Amino acid sequence: MKNLKEYLLVFCVIAVCATSHAQKLWDDFSAAAFSPLLSQKKGETKMETKANTVPNGKRHLNFEVVKNPYQQALTACMEDGMLIISSGYGMEALVKIAYGSNKEGLNVDLSKYRNLKIAFKGKSNFARVYVNMWSNGPNRAYWYGDKNRLEPFYGSIAPNAVNKGKVITIPLNGMALANGKFSLDDVDIVQFQFLGFEATGVNYAIDKIWFE
Repeated sequence: MKNLKEYLLVFCVIAVCATSHAQKLWDDFSAAAFSPLLSQKKGETKMETKANTVPNGKRHLNFEVVKNPYQQALTACMEDGMLIISSGYGMEALVKIAYGSNKEGLNVDLSKYRNLKIAFKGKSNFARVYVNMWSNGPNRAYWYGDKNRLEPFYGSIAPNAVNKGKVITIPLNGMALANGKFSLDDVDIVQFQFLGFEATGVNYAIDKIWFE
């Protein structure tokens, strides 16, 4: 009986540890690379890339020039497992990455994870990260920063910089409900928004997105 209890205790400890360290890779940008696109005119450029390594096998990309008084360039490319974005001084640029759609819902259960993480290879200047999730139609939850603050992310792309990389952690229980019917156990759409402000322009490389 004692051996059985010891066995069960060890089994429970192992199970708890395995659960607490469970991870779900969402996108490592290793598939569906594309050559640089360039945009200067106000408006949106939409792209859909197919990748077996992402949920539902599709990645929806939207590159939008909101303001551009000095005719600077918004450039984007996916190479070497990174999504690389650059926008010039005076330009307000919004990049959206979405997985799933109203027609093709993900139907993924994220309820066992505590955090959403986004890793950047490098980052210059100032930008913001927004996250939206939908379940069963219009039911939405969102994260626009730490509680009521719009939290920026920092990091330099200089190779000798101390903070050349950056990982931001978004607690799933910190997401605000736009509709009380939203549920993490049946998520149909996950959307990320990266907004570069015109005061400085911005350069960054997104390395990986995952849940844990």
